[in-house]
Amino acid sequence: MILTILSVLLVGCGNTVTTPPNNASLSPTPTPAPSPTQEKTVASPTPTPKNLAEAFYGEWEREDNGKFTTVKFSSATQKGDDFVGTMIDVNTKKNTANYTVQPNNNVTLTILPGNPNAGESYTVEYEVSDDGNSITLKRDPPQVFKKGTSSADILKDVTTISTLPDWKPDAQARSYFEVPPAITLLHFGKAIKYDEGYTGDITGYDGAVQTLGKYTITSKGKITTSHNGNKKSAKYTLVGDNILRIEFTDGGSALNFTR
Repeated sequence: MILTILSVLLVGCGNTVTTPPNNASLSPTPTPAPSPTQEKTVASPTPTPKNLAEAFYGEWEREDNGKFTTVKFSSATQKGDDFVGTMIDVNTKKNTANYTVQPNNNVTLTILPGNPNAGESYTVEYEVSDDGNSITLKRDPPQVFKKGTSSADILKDVTTISTLPDWKPDAQARSYFEVPPAITLLHFGKAIKYDEGYTGDITGYDGAVQTLGKYTITSKGKITTSHNGNKKSAKYTLVGDNILRIEFTDGGSALNFTR
């Protein structure tokens, strides 16, 4: 009887098979989704290099031994770190030079065939004015390119005003310059270029030359006059070669001169 019970117990203690729980999964563990706050790496765009030649683009006037010429700097093409374009004589439509704008404010001009000094090439430092209206090539002497009012037009007016015959002032002009009765005509003397513009004396003749004032043409259509230390700004108008009208900006009476 005892042996029978032991036999039953031994059978009940044999190897058993364990069944996995119902919620177990045989699939691989999924990769967790990125956090909404996780930063994404974005490649920075390559910066566009500054076009060094833009300050040169357009038409400019330059003075060469008293003569004024208008030149145009064409758009430039980038070649490495440099920008290369063409300088054109506006009057003749002729390509006169290649220009190369380089880093560190340097520019190289190479004279093209068919022009005086063809083949000549020089590199100089340049400076652009704060208002962008002039470029100075630091040669000896400096070479200046200007935008805006044409100096050639100003010089033409200066020549017209200062060339004989002299001018007959109206009553208002006589009063303003305190012209003596014996003086019938006024002479606008040859103007010399200073920082302000082209300046000359206003004189009359009554047996001797009398200096009655000064005039300065500061830009096309603008003039300053002075008499006994009284300096006034004005606009001037030329009608042909025979009428000169000066209108003061403060609203004073206009001065008229005729030939």
